[in-house]
Amino acid sequence: MPADGQKQRLLLEARVRLSRVALHGTLDELLQETLDSAERLSGSLIGFFHFVDPDQQNLTLQAWSTNTLRHMCTAEGKHQHYAINRAGVWVEAFHTRAPVIHNDYAALMHRRGMPEGHATITRELIVPMLRDDLVTAIIGVGNKPTDYDSDDVEALEELLSLTMDMVDRKRAEAALVASEARFRGLFDRMTQGVVYSLSDGTITSANPAALKILGLAPDELADRGLLDPRWRAVREDGSPLPTDEFPVVVAQSTGVEVPEVVFGLHTADRDDVVWLRTSAVPMFRPGEAVPFGSFSTFEDVTQRRRAEQERLRSIEREHRMQRLESAGMFAGGIAHDFNNLLTTILGNAETVCEATESNSPVQADLEQIVLAARRAARLTQQMLAVSGKSLFAPSSVSLPTLMQVALPSIATTFPTGVTLVSSPALSAAAEPSTIAADPDQLRRLIGNLMTNAAEAVAAESGEVRVAWGVVECGRAELEPFVAGDSLEPGTYFYIDLEDDGPGMDAATLARIFDPFFSTKFVGRGLGIPESLGIARAHGGSLRFTSAPGQGTRVRLLLPVEQPRDARASRERISVSSVPPAIEHGDTRVVLVVDDEPSLRRFVGKILENAGYEVLLACDGRQAVDLYAMHARRIALVLLDLTMPVLDGDSALRELRVLDPQVRVIVSSGYSELELKDRFSGRAVSGFLPKPYTAAQLRAKVKELIS
Repeated sequence: MPADGQKQRLLLEARVRLSRVALHGTLDELLQETLDSAERLSGSLIGFFHFVDPDQQNLTLQAWSTNTLRHMCTAEGKHQHYAINRAGVWVEAFHTRAPVIHNDYAALMHRRGMPEGHATITRELIVPMLRDDLVTAIIGVGNKPTDYDSDDVEALEELLSLTMDMVDRKRAEAALVASEARFRGLFDRMTQGVVYSLSDGTITSANPAALKILGLAPDELADRGLLDPRWRAVREDGSPLPTDEFPVVVAQSTGVEVPEVVFGLHTADRDDVVWLRTSAVPMFRPGEAVPFGSFSTFEDVTQRRRAEQERLRSIEREHRMQRLESAGMFAGGIAHDFNNLLTTILGNAETVCEATESNSPVQADLEQIVLAARRAARLTQQMLAVSGKSLFAPSSVSLPTLMQVALPSIATTFPTGVTLVSSPALSAAAEPSTIAADPDQLRRLIGNLMTNAAEAVAAESGEVRVAWGVVECGRAELEPFVAGDSLEPGTYFYIDLEDDGPGMDAATLARIFDPFFSTKFVGRGLGIPESLGIARAHGGSLRFTSAPGQGTRVRLLLPVEQPRDARASRERISVSSVPPAIEHGDTRVVLVVDDEPSLRRFVGKILENAGYEVLLACDGRQAVDLYAMHARRIALVLLDLTMPVLDGDSALRELRVLDPQVRVIVSSGYSELELKDRFSGRAVSGFLPKPYTAAQLRAKVKELIS
């Protein structure tokens, strides 16, 4: 061992070298310099360093001195683990927790053999390092020319203590670097966006996912603070979200974590809104109560939100269709019963009118009854239109021509101060411009929509703007329309209306197709449902868009007329040629089938007064039985559709079985197109819409029997 003065000088030099290596070098370089210093202090030729694993079960051969590596030992072992219970005699230092000296290594009876390439040991000194009563490291030197003594132990302990402080820092730095590398890898590969910011709003870093979601390059993000007005965000209800309500800003201002807030953000690289689910966490320095910054994590939930909105829209469409179907069934059922009653009222009133002198004091009262019955009949037609089953006679209609003719007369009904502005995009001569439709029903439909628009701006002056043309519609374009999924992609004639009225909120807009719902006054509310029913009956639909203060926009779609052979199924119900009455003879017997007693009595009376013999049946079953008994005598059957026991179409099938040449007039309030679907392949002889008058009844029966 060197003299005390030389020893202190060597320790000082070692400290300087170790400090320099600790500052600029690696952990391996620090350990090797420690072992080189240990050799210089003790005059040894071999130096080695082991770390003890935290489990106190294994040793790691961490380093050898420079001289050992160059001249003394070629055995492999760096960073390898050794089980302590299998180590050699030098491990006594671990078990005794004290330095161990072996000055006559060859004489040790319990020594073990050396691995291949290991230096021959003559003497050795092993010093353990204890922390919290655990051995954390072992340093050893060997092959000193003279015996090791207590001075060597003291010098080696001091060197080891100095080194371990530096090693701990170095290992902590290495662990931090490794942790930062792992964090950076995780940070860069996260699918969630992460943004770090300071309390003044400065954004300090963001991961690639955040940049992608926000649509910004790194330099563009660095140029923005959290309070930058270029951030345009909206709440889930669509209202603007101020920047001071951003979750990350709230977390920094309150010092409280803000979990899972959903909002929309207008991104830089696309026009639409990206929807984010965001959480923000404030960051504090030790001992400080005010956050110095925060970080926020967010994920793009745009597709998830769109899918959820589509699911809700699908549910709403289904509910709307259920409401429409329920309303249609309700309206159709009531209209059927009303038509029966109105046929009786109207027919009897007109019959009495015909039999009453024109100067009779009751003549005016009878005329009022007839007028009221006809108004009620119009109401039933509206109710049938709501169900999409109104009476109409389809023909080839030029919609541009119809628009040019109908608009001036409709405009004369507008309130004072409301102006009609038309902008046709299709002329009457253009192709295609025709549809298979009932012109009277279309005028009613267009009139309803325009009157509704004009009344919306009646409180003050304004415009109703109308345009029309032809458009190709795919699934995406048809989807927003009522029952849009039932429309076929193709060419449609469109009519657009827009008004300057106050507009409607979402709750009102959701109810505009409900029968008798009105924002005006009691007694209104069938115009829009009727318009939808007429549009759907013609293979089209409606779409309303509106918002408070923004007026209302309506688009009507009607399919452009198909080639003649392709639309054969939409032709009027066929009227069969009347076969020769070979087996019926010259008879004037009419079988009247209806479940309404008053209507049967009225029809029977009218026909008997006209010289016909009448048989009456209250349902389809009784009608079939009567026909089976009197087939040769019956010249004509007047058949209602909706009846108990056996309905009209079932009765018709059985009548055809009894007599393929049976002549039948179908009487109903439903449309001919609806009837054609019901009686497909089974032609009837005539059609008599309800409510009908006595004159209409006599004329139709005479036409077929004659």
